[in-house]
Amino acid sequence: MTIAVYHWWQEQEESPAYSNLAHPILLSIATLRAVNPTIPIKVVNCSKYFSDETKQSSDWIHFQEKLDFQTVGSDFALEQNYSHIVGYQLLSRIFDIRKQIHYPTMYCDSDVFWFRDPLPLACDINKFCFDGFNSGLFYYNPESPIVKEMFEVFDSYVITALRDQSFYNTIKQVTNYNAWPYIWDETILTYMNETGMDHMFEIVPPREHAFIRTLKDTNLDKIKMLHCNGLIIENPFAKRETEIRHCRGLACLLFKELYENICKVLDEKDLKMIFTEKELKNCLAHQFPLLEEYEKLEETRADDGHYVIQGTHFII
Repeated sequence: MTIAVYHWWQEQEESPAYSNLAHPILLSIATLRAVNPTIPIKVVNCSKYFSDETKQSSDWIHFQEKLDFQTVGSDFALEQNYSHIVGYQLLSRIFDIRKQIHYPTMYCDSDVFWFRDPLPLACDINKFCFDGFNSGLFYYNPESPIVKEMFEVFDSYVITALRDQSFYNTIKQVTNYNAWPYIWDETILTYMNETGMDHMFEIVPPREHAFIRTLKDTNLDKIKMLHCNGLIIENPFAKRETEIRHCRGLACLLFKELYENICKVLDEKDLKMIFTEKELKNCLAHQFPLLEEYEKLEETRADDGHYVIQGTHFII
């Protein structure tokens, strides 16, 4: 049995989680539930207020029962010794998931949206499976000897990178990563895969982990999901400051295939709780079938490689 897992935290001002469009976890869960009605879904919730039952309930209200997922409270494994490191929460992700989930695990980011059932998985789950560069989707069997060996190395590399500047510099030089956190878990994974430990990994195909930038090279008849990494959607009607520049949840209104999937499991009342009236009206007016007309997004490609859908596109 494979369990779909999310790693989640948010500040109180970003609540409730169900309408958070900067980190649209509920919409990701909805697309997954639409294509697979039975896969167990767990949210490893590291939010500081998780122990407050009232706040926890208001974060998900009826959606937890409707979409059939569970939340598991957790601390950040790296917080005690490394909370001074920028982005330690992201780096803590794999540690936190392993602490809470002891079954075959398929992790996906909150901005992963599903077109088709992820099962069966394409690669050997007895190795650590990711795309070789990005950890927005990965899966593994924690009981596999190879995976256990891989995590022993991963853990030691993470701690060494946090404590040894020269090792940290070596990793970043080899992988050519330059991101806002101190270091990503995917940076460590990529370094391991590229420096003689590739026997511990399998590289998932583009149809299983797709981005806007890879659609032209992907078999769209078999594509399973879209990871909105590299896609910036601006929102002139944002209800939170965090959603003004980064509002990836609107992808579920703009892209017809995703909208049709969320409508399989969410009704009109639900959508009005997640989106504002202006978001619904303006985004649906600009909706198009992504997999048929993805070339439309090429004109939004910025010099740095990001695809930027500007908020002015939505105003009608």
